[in-house]
Amino acid sequence: MEKLEQVRRQIVVVFFAAVFLLGMFLAKDYGMPWDETTEFGIFAANIKEYARVLEGEDSAFVRWADEKDYPYISEYIEKDHGQSAYYPCTPWFIKYGYADDMRSLSHAWHRYTFFVTFLGLLSLYAIIKLLLKDWKYGIVGVLMYWLSPRMFADGFYNNKDMVFASLLLMVAALGIYFIETRKIRYAVLLGIAAGFAANTRVIGFWVLGLVGLLYLVVLTAQKQWNRSNFLKGVLIVVVFAVTFFLITPACWPSIVGYFQYVISQSMDFVRWEGSLLYQGQMFGNSFRTLPWHYVPVLIFLTSPLIFLMLMVAGHVLTAGKFLRFREILNGCEKYYLLLMAIVWPVLIYTMIGDPVIYNGWRHLYFVYGPFVVFGARALQVLMHADSKWIRRTAACAVGGQMLYLVVIMAIWHPNQFGYYNLLAGGNVEKRYELDYWDTAAASCIRHLVDKVNPTEPIVIGAYDGYSYAGLPWGAMVLPKEYQDKLIILPEDTYLTADYLFVDTTYREITEKRYEMQLGGYEPFDYDSWGDEYYSEDFLDNRLWVVYKRKGLE
Repeated sequence: MEKLEQVRRQIVVVFFAAVFLLGMFLAKDYGMPWDETTEFGIFAANIKEYARVLEGEDSAFVRWADEKDYPYISEYIEKDHGQSAYYPCTPWFIKYGYADDMRSLSHAWHRYTFFVTFLGLLSLYAIIKLLLKDWKYGIVGVLMYWLSPRMFADGFYNNKDMVFASLLLMVAALGIYFIETRKIRYAVLLGIAAGFAANTRVIGFWVLGLVGLLYLVVLTAQKQWNRSNFLKGVLIVVVFAVTFFLITPACWPSIVGYFQYVISQSMDFVRWEGSLLYQGQMFGNSFRTLPWHYVPVLIFLTSPLIFLMLMVAGHVLTAGKFLRFREILNGCEKYYLLLMAIVWPVLIYTMIGDPVIYNGWRHLYFVYGPFVVFGARALQVLMHADSKWIRRTAACAVGGQMLYLVVIMAIWHPNQFGYYNLLAGGNVEKRYELDYWDTAAASCIRHLVDKVNPTEPIVIGAYDGYSYAGLPWGAMVLPKEYQDKLIILPEDTYLTADYLFVDTTYREITEKRYEMQLGGYEPFDYDSWGDEYYSEDFLDNRLWVVYKRKGLE
């Protein structure tokens, strides 16, 4: 038995080491979303606040931030966007920021984003292993999460939604382990993790509150109220409050004012006045609100089908057990209830409360980890079925789904964000959003240069401003040998370019905005200007299209 346990540990260590090394290697392949420099600014605004307190307003960092027009976070409109999870990046940020080396900074940022995602994977493994009492399903659950193309890609560059999703898994794991063991180390770590989660998203308060509520219910139901358990609960609250205050300089001038601002922005994010594409129609705050089914439909369309079926089955299975009310607080059922309580009220609110959501369902990525837990539970039930046919079918279906995902993500790397399953149907680029804020521009430029293999720099441009925004950021993260082969024209001189770049999502959005007399760009006849030369794809979905000017040799 001891030898088997040693082998198990070795397998788990090797597995996670392989995931970590692969992620760190792949991080450099992803482009820079056009809001990444804004995120750098928010991060700098936080560090500037610390620099003022620790070193004074004449410190080197404050002077550098002033030169870059980075305000103090307490005075910044973006103070509701916490960046505390990235504080360990400060040395790299200073090194590359002072040198204006945006390429190295972006790569370091992406690697660190993956590191936080990796911590989320470890937490997911810990949750599933405890609830299902089998480490193998922990590994399978991690693969279900990480091999879901949207989660995979966003885990490298989405410093808001994927980071919060990982922090939520940490809070859930630490909360569950604390309630199970009552160990002080879990109480302290839970308070710290919850502080970082609440700094990143206000929903972090909700998550810790639910963990605390479950703790109180368990103590009451099991008649375990005593001084020790009470003080451990107090310890969590104190550690959380101190952590949150120390890592949230935006609240230092006025805690009440800070929370008033954050809550108002969470309920009605008026700063975003953009448009989004859903089911071939245009939606926006000022002219057409999203239908209630926006989030659930996109979750169904962008999740691998076998995983999705397991998640649904896991919910049904768990709900059936809840019908036997007395069993809820016994064993692990209470933790499934906790996970449901974390995600479903928020999901329901997005369907009936008309919040501001855009770029797909990324704001709700934190629900996916708990969903995977339910999927792993359903798989375990199937694998313990009496019928050998059921067991083999389940194993083949999950294994086949994973193999398929590995193959397509390898072939169309790094454009995994463009994944839609079979339920989406064809002609996706005309009906749904694909690229995440021009992130695929970098790989599109790189592949074009490889295809042309020019001896002289090629001249590139874009007709619409949204596609154009991706070109300088995309080129910036490429190696110098690629940058030296490019000349990026100013936006208004696109007609003289050798190659025109088009982000298909923003082409649809801008043309539809023009048709609706909401601004945008008048439709441009690309086929008259040039010939389609290259497209950056994921499966049959075209994220970017490049046109070559007619007559160009």
